[in-house]
Parts: sequence; structure tokens; C-alpha cells
Amino acid sequence: MKTSKFVCLILLAAGLPLAGCNRANHIPITTTRQPTAPVELKLNWPVGRHGVQSYDLTTTSETTVPGQAKPVSQEMTMGQSTGLTVTKALDGGKRELEMEYLSLRMKVTGTGRAMEYNSAKKAAGDDPALSALGKMVGAKLHFILDAGNHVESVEGTEDLQNRLSPITQGDSTGSMKSLFSADVVKLMMDHARNLPDKAVQPGDTWPVHQEIPMDPLGTMVADYTFTLDGWEQYHGRWCAHIGIAGTLKTRPGDDPAADSP
Repeated sequence: MKTSKFVCLILLAAGLPLAGCNRANHIPITTTRQPTAPVELKLNWPVGRHGVQSYDLTTTSETTVPGQAKPVSQEMTMGQSTGLTVTKALDGGKRELEMEYLSLRMKVTGTGRAMEYNSAKKAAGDDPALSALGKMVGAKLHFILDAGNHVESVEGTEDLQNRLSPITQGDSTGSMKSLFSADVVKLMMDHARNLPDKAVQPGDTWPVHQEIPMDPLGTMVADYTFTLDGWEQYHGRWCAHIGIAGTLKTRPGDDPAADSP
């Protein structure tokens, strides 16, 4: 039986392409004056707006292996930069967004050898398995957001999975394929679920709970605490600087075969 525990060390530095605030961990508000009272954070997607978002996620894991006294430890850092464009306004207040993968990076340590890859800094010694991530560059996903800014549908995941086939075909656990499933990429774009349901001011916190299906690995359960650290000005707009801390844990699936040695 294999069990895994994931602890998130650095989580999601995502810049939202709104109102000129294209910096990590900043969410814009519709004012040119620094707020002095609690503010309700809302997303705005004006048609034609384009920006770049970037994030890096670092996890540590411990996996128990039959016959070994100590668990196997591993640290993995994954990051990506993507371009976002609001392409259409649809009936009922909906929006169509296009996301294009611009660069990918990954680093794995603790498995007996270090592996590292950055599509923006290709090197002759890059690990061949990780280099396959570079095939994701140029892939495009199209999202439909409802009037509440939640993801209603996504297209393009099949092309993304095909680009990743050199990695996923050799991954017996299915973990890499799960990381880029439709459910996961939809969650990545669903920023609205991370915002508080009331007005906030610097120092305020709010919890976010997410459950992400990652068959055949089970379900990833995320519990975060978001904190409004303060306001910072970019391109004439005041943006919310939000800090994020929390944990990611895997909950085994219901298939007994998934727990077999």
C-alpha cells in the first residue's frame, strides 16, 4: 500500500490580467485611489484585455514503500507562465477567455538524482523526460466563464494531453496526466472561488477549501488561508496584495486496486 502526504511550501503566485495589474499575487479593484475602508474584491474581464500570469508551486512528499523502513522523500517545484486574453462577451454576462502556455519549468530533488527543466532556458543537459514539458508551450485552452466568473466549460485539454504523451505514457501512476486534467485546469482558472464573500481590509483573512479529483490517485484536498496583506499601486491602479498559505493532501480513491502494492 502506498500513502502520500503533500505539504505546500510556496503556493500560487498568480497575476490576474485586469485593470493593468499584471503582477504576482495582485488583484485589481476599480479605483485610482488607495482604499481606506473595507473593499469587496470582484473580478472584471473587459473584452480585449490581455495579460500574463505566472505561478510556482513547491511541494514536499513522503511515500511509504513496502520493504523499506523509511519513507521516500521528494521535493518538486512546478511553475508556468501563461497569456490570458478576454476574447468575447457572451449572452447572460458570460465571457470567453483564451489561455496560452508561454513557458514551463519543473525541478525534482530527493529521488536519488536531481532533475530540472525550464523551457525558457533550454540546456544540453536537460532531463529528456522533463524536456517533454516544452511541448506544452503554444498550447491553448478556451474557457467560458459564467456571470459569477466561475468556469462553466473548457476546451483544448485533449490537445494538451496529446502534447504531454511522451511523459504520461511512461507514468504508471497517472499523476502527470492528472495534473493537467480538465478538472484541474478549470480550477486553475476559477479565481472567483478564492475571493472573500464580504468586504475586506488589510489584515483580514478568509479560508478556502478545494477538492480536486485526480484519478487514479484519488482526490487532492486543499485547505488554504488567504490574507489581504495590503494595497500596492501598478499602472495607476491600486491592487490587492494577497498572501496564501495552506496544505495539500491526497485522499485515496475508492478503487481497492489503487491501494495494492
